Amino acid sequence: MTQPTLREKAKRIAIWAKKLSSSFSPGDYLTLFHGQGMEYEESRHYSSGDDLRRIDWKVTARADHPYVKVFREEREVSFLVLLDVSKSLFFGSGLRSKIEVASELAALLALIAEKRGDRVGVVLFSDQVHFVEVPRKGKSHVRSMVDHILSQASKGQKTSISFGIDQALSVLKRRSFVLLISDYLDTDYEKALTKLSGLHDVVAAKIVDEGIDFDLRDIGLQGVDLESNVAGIFKARIGPDEQDASWRAKIERTGAKPLVLKTSDQTDRVLHLFMKKRRRS
Repeated sequence: MTQPTLREKAKRIAIWAKKLSSSFSPGDYLTLFHGQGMEYEESRHYSSGDDLRRIDWKVTARADHPYVKVFREEREVSFLVLLDVSKSLFFGSGLRSKIEVASELAALLALIAEKRGDRVGVVLFSDQVHFVEVPRKGKSHVRSMVDHILSQASKGQKTSISFGIDQALSVLKRRSFVLLISDYLDTDYEKALTKLSGLHDVVAAKIVDEGIDFDLRDIGLQGVDLESNVAGIFKARIGPDEQDASWRAKIERTGAKPLVLKTSDQTDRVLHLFMKKRRRS
């Protein structure tokens, strides 16, 4: 990517971030994840119109009147982008490759987090580590990090999501928000993702190219593995388990929240809809 193109792309994403930040309250930003980032402060009498999901059942059971929990927003939040930069992300059947969409999403949420005054960091991985920036504050830090994300070239050959998660766990010293972006052309990462989700609030974002990421096995076709360049019939790398419905269910079982983004989608619109959906849930 040439430098002028990089600047134009960064400027466009900065505009998206500003619009999304102004469209939602800080609490809406937090609901992008598990609704965490809120510290319990006290319980008070229930009033008409209070959110029933915040009823404090333990206090209510001891009293003769329902109580609700009152929270205050944590001001010190850490946000980590965990971005897969393996070979398969650098393919695209349309105008945009998967890595372009993945980088846009990573940069967009990093800028939103920066506008909130949060600490922001990034880990770029494949089956090895390519770049690490621990979460910290600062506009210049985040803008430099965004430029690095947007200027990615193909790195490692294969994807190892478990390896990437191990790196995130070594970087994060307190409960944080983690955005894990990959095409998930990998297997046996559920245990690691469950561990990550138990310690942090995780959104698992899957980048899909509909012209490439489909089930070859079901229709009896051979193909070429996008990471190894080996031809054959796919049995594990691309199969029914990677279809959207089953993938979403698998991710939800780990405790993470699934987000699917297609290369034909407009990144800011999909994120806006996802945040609205999370706010209503």
